[in-house]
Amino acid sequence: FVDADDKVSENVFATIIRYMKENELDGYYFASGRDENKLKEQRELFDIEKDTLICKTKGPGGIHGVVYKKSVLQENQISFNTSMVNTEDLLFNFYYTVSTKKVGVTQVPFYYYRENNESVTRSLFKNRNSYGDLNSKEYKCYLSIFIFVQKVKEYRENNPDTPLCDYLISVMLGKIQWMGIRCFYEPKDVLNDIKEKGLTLNDIRLSQIKGKPFKQMVKSFINYSFKYPLIYKATSKIYRKMKS
Repeated sequence: FVDADDKVSENVFATIIRYMKENELDGYYFASGRDENKLKEQRELFDIEKDTLICKTKGPGGIHGVVYKKSVLQENQISFNTSMVNTEDLLFNFYYTVSTKKVGVTQVPFYYYRENNESVTRSLFKNRNSYGDLNSKEYKCYLSIFIFVQKVKEYRENNPDTPLCDYLISVMLGKIQWMGIRCFYEPKDVLNDIKEKGLTLNDIRLSQIKGKPFKQMVKSFINYSFKYPLIYKATSKIYRKMKS
């Protein structure tokens, strides 16, 4: 997937596809950059096991930095969730990553990403009263992140040994809270939404308490039920004061 106003390194796809065939890879992930002068035409490619990819890159990014194997998409019926207006590309890549056996990855920026100030993501956070307005783009993006988290959580329930799930749920819960602050949503509404969607602040990565002693479990409960919600509310209030 290449956006019409972006650019890729010359011959990069031919090079990657040849490498994938030679090494029997199910996909290849490469980086993107915002400096066109740094595009690299030839760089050493290397492959790693999927579990290493999950640990080192902490999950897939956008769809513009991937060469997909069509058979993997077809066999696993991977498609875009059309009910989402944001992060649907990350969900697409999540399903693809967990469906592969061996992939390649590099942090070399083969893709030049031209920023568009009129895009959905770049033009967010302008409406301070969009919470609950089902037609606002801010609220639709906010709900899309919830869909992402719920889909990953559903996958985790059937595949509990997938470390990528814990990481992505943690990151997206953080994005939900930060979007709430920047869109001037009421903190209590954001926290209630998290709870009503069957989620909890205990899904944040650093709060995993499995196998911890009772004392630590009580401490975690106090932190994520009282301390962190209070910090979130205070942070929201400070942000509004600074922006007003």
